[in-house]
Amino acid sequence: MHSVFEKNYSLATLDCFNKTEPIMFSKRNLSKDRTVPVHWHNYLELEIIATGTAKHIVTGSNYTLSKGSAYIMTGCDFHTIIPKSDITLLNLSVTSGVIEENLEKYVMGSGSKFHCCFTDDELSYITTLFEKAQNESGGNYFSDLIKKNIAEEIIISLIRASGVDTVVSHPPLVQQAIITVNERFLNHLTLKDVAEELYVSPNYLGLLFKNKVGVSFNTYLTMTRLRYASMLLNTTNKTVNEIAMLSGFSSTEYFLSRFKKIMNCTPKEYKKLSENIQN
Repeated sequence: MHSVFEKNYSLATLDCFNKTEPIMFSKRNLSKDRTVPVHWHNYLELEIIATGTAKHIVTGSNYTLSKGSAYIMTGCDFHTIIPKSDITLLNLSVTSGVIEENLEKYVMGSGSKFHCCFTDDELSYITTLFEKAQNESGGNYFSDLIKKNIAEEIIISLIRASGVDTVVSHPPLVQQAIITVNERFLNHLTLKDVAEELYVSPNYLGLLFKNKVGVSFNTYLTMTRLRYASMLLNTTNKTVNEIAMLSGFSSTEYFLSRFKKIMNCTPKEYKKLSENIQN
């Protein structure tokens, strides 16, 4: 039986537009000179540094990663990894609705607050779990159940090691604001518009949103539009001007400035980096 570690996956395989299985366990080798574009996923992603060191940038915040470093990303998180040496990543990606419902809500409510550094013994044990999951062929009830149970065990291990023991959930006002952004981000939309629809003041909603989500309403709206713009860059031949307008930005200039600030590269550079990784 082949081990999981005989197969490596590129970013394209794990990109939110290419994920094909509800639960995926994989290993990725990234060389020191390998640049990973800023990206996000529309599913839960857990990664562990098995070897090497790297810098992790999450929505503008920088973290240093070394052997055993582990973290969870959700759809609210733009992130990239900049290897400082050759690194090996263990990657677990889980589609919504697969793991136990309360556990998923717990994780999705806190997102990138979950990060830790596993000891060598803990890392060895989790590596064994990854191998066991990959050796399950999937496609039948018992194999899928085993993979689900392993995924939940790894996620819970990271949560416990991170020291975050309080369930974080978005209050109804924030949940509705997020839904409104996700449904109407292509149109003109402001914090004031959403606050009026929810019968609260913009200041109150803005403070509540920032406190619970971790970024401001305007930043979340911009990030949502950038996700869509990135998808258009990767899947169409439309011009930057066209993409800016189609993604809900008021002008090409504003789109370019926001893209550069959050994605740390220009749209053209992003498209080129994505093409290089997928080739």
